[in-house]
Amino acid sequence: MKKHIKHLAGKVAHAFKKKSAHAHEEGEGLHEVHRHASQHSNKNALIAVAILVVALGVAYYIITSPTGNLSPNQIKEASVSFIEKNLAQGRKVEIKKIEEVQGLYRIEVSLDDSSTSIESFVTKDGKIFFPEALYTDYQGGQKPAN
Repeated sequence: MKKHIKHLAGKVAHAFKKKSAHAHEEGEGLHEVHRHASQHSNKNALIAVAILVVALGVAYYIITSPTGNLSPNQIKEASVSFIEKNLAQGRKVEIKKIEEVQGLYRIEVSLDDSSTSIESFVTKDGKIFFPEALYTDYQGGQKPAN
């Protein structure tokens, strides 16, 4: 019987050691889970910072990027070229005056060195040409002569 008790005690001790080792491994597992969660949290923070940096960069680019507007000299050149190719039918075109009015460029176009000029408008980016305009605040849409 002593042998049997010794054998049983050995089995219990072995089981206890095994259980203790398993508990220790589980403790390490919990530590590993905590470390993994911490790394995941750090990863999310880095992603959030990266998104913020990209958003700020895009906002800066939008605010500081050129608007596409042309200078008055560029508008003159583009208008002369457009009028000569599409409207003047071989006549000489000259822009006598250019000024900014109501968010557009107002140009005075002269054909064949004429003393008479035609008032036209061009968008600031030079993409839309208005051969004439009707003024809504004047009778009949025509601006009185100065």
